[in-house]
Amino acid sequence: MKVLVVGGGIAGPTLAYWLKRSGHEPTLIERSPALREGGYPVDFWGSGFEVADRMGILPRLMDEGYRVREVREVSASGRRIAHMDP
Repeated sequence: MKVLVVGGGIAGPTLAYWLKRSGHEPTLIERSPALREGGYPVDFWGSGFEVADRMGILPRLMDEGYRVREVREVSASGRRIAHMDP
């Protein structure tokens, strides 16, 4: 079956991957004119790790990802209010 998947964020390519793997013909579209050159850290846990592992991409995500050493909350003056060591 041919399936149109709209959106090139996180969910769209993941859905297209699983549709293709199950024998469908996905077409993925995105209205953005180009890939984003910047980005923001995306954290995932639980089922996100399980899905990435099932897709075979977990080792690469771990290699190219980032390691958080400390999460801080700071006041407007920059003073640390709270912190968490992951």
